[in-house]
Amino acid sequence: MFFCDFLGEETGRKLSGHSYCWVVDPHDGTADFLAGRIGSSVSVGLLHKGAPVLGVVYAPVTSRGPDCIAWQQGMRSLLRNGQSIALSATDRGLHGSIVFVSAAAESKRAENDVLCAPAVCEPMPSIAYRLARAAAGDGVAGVSLYGVSPHDVVAGHALLLAAGGNLFDQDGQPIRYTTPAEFSSPVTRCFGGERAACLTLLTRPWSTLVSPPRPELGTDV
Repeated sequence: MFFCDFLGEETGRKLSGHSYCWVVDPHDGTADFLAGRIGSSVSVGLLHKGAPVLGVVYAPVTSRGPDCIAWQQGMRSLLRNGQSIALSATDRGLHGSIVFVSAAAESKRAENDVLCAPAVCEPMPSIAYRLARAAAGDGVAGVSLYGVSPHDVVAGHALLLAAGGNLFDQDGQPIRYTTPAEFSSPVTRCFGGERAACLTLLTRPWSTLVSPPRPELGTDV
């Protein structure tokens, strides 16, 4: 048996300082799922000394059917539903691409398209699945305009790193995990995907879309 630390959204935490820590969200996008929207996901990540080294994001109900995107350190490519994904070696940029945003953006789609231009937005639940789809090349970036916790993003972060991207905070700094329980600094927004696209997106006035209150437990980000 392999003993290590564990951090879960609903399943508690065991943080002893072990070099490995599983980070799990058993259902990312619960509120949207209960509202009948598709695209929620199971997110399983593994940190080694604070670095994401494994990510599995499984969305059981999507427009393309069940969708599982996975990677572990040492693999040369991502796996999508058991098949290797050929990854682009160059940044595509925002032009002609897609930025994955929260399902709440559906009610302000035009405003989100302006902020994502020259890309267009695609609203969907689950920040984990947004990041996974960006890593898989379906779009150029995934965005959350609300604070995120490690269980929301570690698995997606691992996938992005494998694809040559990264995950950035509201100041454009790559997100780090000083301990398995917290980020190195408060993260009020995150932008994950190709570096140039993310650094462009984070300069846009996203605050015009965000209501002041932080989402309650279970609210999608």
